[in-house]
Order: sequence, then structure tokens, then C-alpha cells
Amino acid sequence: ATVSCNGSAITGQARWIDAKNWAFDFARDLPPGVKCTVRMVAGLKSEAGKAYTGKPEYRFETGGPTVVSARPGGGEIEEDQVFALRFNGPATADSVRNAAWCQAQGLGERIPVRLVAGKERDAVLGALHWKLKADEADTVHLLACQQRLPSGARMQLVLGGGVATPSGLATRDERRFDYTVREPFTASFTCERERAQSPCTPLRPISLSFSAPISRKDAEHILLNTPKGPRAPQFEPEAARDAPVSSVSFKPPFAEKAELTLSVPAGLKDDSGRVLSNAELFPLKVSMAA
Repeated sequence: ATVSCNGSAITGQARWIDAKNWAFDFARDLPPGVKCTVRMVAGLKSEAGKAYTGKPEYRFETGGPTVVSARPGGGEIEEDQVFALRFNGPATADSVRNAAWCQAQGLGERIPVRLVAGKERDAVLGALHWKLKADEADTVHLLACQQRLPSGARMQLVLGGGVATPSGLATRDERRFDYTVREPFTASFTCERERAQSPCTPLRPISLSFSAPISRKDAEHILLNTPKGPRAPQFEPEAARDAPVSSVSFKPPFAEKAELTLSVPAGLKDDSGRVLSNAELFPLKVSMAA
């Protein structure tokens, strides 16, 4: 028999496994979107001299492109997350956009996706350290939901059937990628107390923690106003000046039975630009115990 494929140059080796089984081993995996034909050679006979009377040819195809790598691969994502999908071969941009949608907990309808292109695409690929060759541009597509995702919700990026190669062969099966949208950007106050509703112990630190990192510059402007004037937070000496900060601490002692006020900069944002969602709590009054 002879093997020929439309859509990809093939190399390989034909061999007899035994007296009844013939095989063709491809030198490398075939990409998606390829149609192949196996044609029987004229004059094939059995050892007894009987001529071959079966089908003159057989056909198969490799189907549409499938995802071999996704970033992020799962876990927690941002509300406006960009998803990078690498396929095992070229996939047309229109078919990827039309086949994909986002599905978020609490939202009944499908959320369409947009293709990320241009400088935004280059920036994401650079952050992922995905260096593409000239012929790999159509194997990687970046998608983002057209609607901001609700914080704390479970969501799925769905890739339905219909993702096609340039030759027109498309996938039939659906694939889903599971994620959880991160919680809102919040600040939480902690101090040591004798009981849950008691004032803070003046001999223990006062801390303010954030659900997402903030810049060191913003952290330095968080102030604890005391009867003797404002106090700035203290940072570890070895901490880098440009490193993000997830919490700040004010060291004791504090004046006993005093009323302190903890304030944060107006318009405080995390490292991805989200505004503090519970900013209305500040300035926060802090009562000290004896």
C-alpha cells in the first residue's frame, strides 16, 4: 500500500509486522487538519496466489486542533484575567473566538470572549516566557471574557466544538477549564485582646493586613494617630524598598485607655489597580485597654 496526506508533508516507513499485518510508521506525529489516504497497490496477492478483492483505499483524518497547554492552568484568577491557550497545531482565530465563552457562578448567560492582540498579546506572552517561532503564531491564542468576572465566584472557560484548522477540519468535543475568581481587595485589622469584644492590649502590636499586595510607597503612608502624634508602620530592615507589601505592623507600647485612629491613603489600590472595597471603614478608631 501507499500512504499520502493532504495538508502536511509526511515521512515514515512501511513494514510487514507478520504475514498478515502491514503497518506504516510515521516519523513524527501528524498535526491537526490533515487528511490521509492509504491506497492498495495493484497486483497484491495472497501466498496461495489469490488476488486482493478488498477496498481499494482507506481514509482517515487527524481532526481539529486541541489544547496542549493553558495558562493559567487552574486555581485563582483576576477579575479581568487573560487566558493563553496553546494548540497542537494552527487554529483559526475566528473559530477560537466563536467556539469559546466564559461561564461564571451567579451569571446565567454565556459571556462572550475577545481575542487579545497587538501589544497586549506581546506583553502577556512575554510574561509567560512563551517565545513563538514564525510558524507558531496561529498555535497560541489569548482570550479574555468581555465582562468583568464577579469576585469570589467559580468560573469556567469553555472551549466548545468547532475550533478549526486552516484546512477546515474542526473539533467536535467540548473542553472546560476551571478557575476561581479572587476575593475582593480588602483590609483587615488585628490586635491582641483579652476577650473578643475587649479593647486592644497596649503591649502588643497592631496590624493591618491586605487580601492583595500594595506598593511599599502606599504602605508607608498608612498612619496610626496617637495622643502623642502619628506613627508610621515599621518594616523589616532587609525588606526591599520596591517589594510589594501584604501587611503593616505598628510596634507597642501604646498609651493605655487611649483612642487611636488608623488611616489609609485615599484611593488606596492593590498592585493590579483595584480600589480598596472596604475603604469606608477608615479612618478606623482603635480603643486601647489598661
